[in-house]
Amino acid sequence: MEGINRTDEHGMVATARMRVVVSDRSVRAIGWGAFSWCSTLVKVMALFVEEVGTYAFVGTKMFHHATLSEDTISEDCAFLNCLSLYVLAASFGIDFFMQYKTIPA
Repeated sequence: MEGINRTDEHGMVATARMRVVVSDRSVRAIGWGAFSWCSTLVKVMALFVEEVGTYAFVGTKMFHHATLSEDTISEDCAFLNCLSLYVLAASFGIDFFMQYKTIPA
């Protein structure tokens, strides 16, 4: 399965402000820790991704918007400590989302 792995292996990509659009239909997974601790990631649109790995977005402080396929499967803690995340357009269900973030009224 094609996918996205760690983005900061050489310390270059993860330090730039990022809005990521995955338009390639062959990319089916966002791997373990792919964007973890990317302090300037703000938005991801990946409509063809089928799986989001464990800790894929952990600690992304500015990450506020994710648009994924309604069939996307997320591993444990994929969005852990994403304190700015307020739009999660996917069918994870409210129970999954609530264990990581309290939605303001």
